[in-house]
Amino acid sequence: MSINVLVLENQADFRKTLCEHIRVAGYRPKEALTLQEINPLISHLHFLAAVVDVRMKDDKDPHDWSGLVEARLIAGSNVPVIILSAYDSAEDVERAYTVSFKELAPRAFISKNSDWPVRLKEELAKIRAEQPHGWSIRLKDFLDGLVSPK
Repeated sequence: MSINVLVLENQADFRKTLCEHIRVAGYRPKEALTLQEINPLISHLHFLAAVVDVRMKDDKDPHDWSGLVEARLIAGSNVPVIILSAYDSAEDVERAYTVSFKELAPRAFISKNSDWPVRLKEELAKIRAEQPHGWSIRLKDFLDGLVSPK
């Protein structure tokens, strides 16, 4: 059984670490860097959640909220969004929620400066426990695996 988690993170080293933590927690990470990569994934696979970095284009630009633009697309597909960012001041968190608009309603904001692997694992477990029809998701994932194997 594989449960997919969509990962949007622009820093390659951190993305690799993040995916490994997701894999160890029992999920299958699927990486995307652009809107063009997200669309086919969301239309063909079921995702338990999406883990999204706020600044996808330029980490040094305080006005780069490109990850939230992508997160809005994901949220529109009814996939819960978890924001994972190194920019975690109260102002940054408030701005992320403001910029993301109400329709995004991020599931959680997790700081990369905290014990993020534990928090992420806990949040994914909560989302999984809330799934009303786990058997149908597992069946869809199984069928998806037959059509497009790992």
